Amino acid sequence: MIILGKSKCPLCSQTLETNDELKAYPAFLPYDHRFGKFSDAAFHKTCAEADSDFNSVEDMLYVYNKIMDGRPKDLKTLEEMEAWSKEAFQDWPPKNGVIIMEQCFTEDGEEAEWFWADKDMWEEFEKAEDAANKEMEERREEAYRRDREAWRYARDDD
Repeated sequence: MIILGKSKCPLCSQTLETNDELKAYPAFLPYDHRFGKFSDAAFHKTCAEADSDFNSVEDMLYVYNKIMDGRPKDLKTLEEMEAWSKEAFQDWPPKNGVIIMEQCFTEDGEEAEWFWADKDMWEEFEKAEDAANKEMEERREEAYRRDREAWRYARDDD
């Protein structure tokens, strides 16, 4: 709860006043998470935007909201809601942020397809992909070298 004139900005420790531009976040991360200071908190907008974690937090909030927006509307019981939540948030929250991939072009009126990945897992994937691409390039170069050598011997036989 924010009480203007009493509550303090967690980043600058100054009072949040009536005329201040504010940025507030829902309780979408555990407090002990790397970005937990943003969860269930309000800030001066300029303080939040100046924080080095701002973009990562905004990305995580975007993913959280997209997951919540995908909740089936026909859930009736608390058990159904809890089961959906457990499944939807099984990998939540990622430790060091998220990578968001969105479709660039869509047909008119279609919603863009998207997915998210844990930033750490994505970095591991990229390293593995780079290593595989390097190995493939080395194999291509070796095959090219062998082909040239075979052609050289074939011409020598003529």
